[in-house]
Amino acid sequence: SPYTFIRTDIWALGCCLYAVTFLQNCFDENANLAIISGKYHIPTEYSYSHEPLIEVIRRMLVVDPHKRADIDEVISCLDALDKGLPLPA
Repeated sequence: SPYTFIRTDIWALGCCLYAVTFLQNCFDENANLAIISGKYHIPTEYSYSHEPLIEVIRRMLVVDPHKRADIDEVISCLDALDKGLPLPA
């Protein structure tokens, strides 16, 4: 369904945002089980830690597409980050 495709795009965008933020992929190469189960970790070896941005990434990488952020939520979150405001619920 179109709804699932849109949520898949959010997943892909979340993977890209993770890669840009932490300079690595969120899933190891050939880690199909990790991808399917949504098992990734936030690296601790980076001094960069911006909890609101990490929360946006978490919202985008939710396995269940019905619980995953949609594009409106992502835009609202990024707008809040840009303005230094708390993330919307």
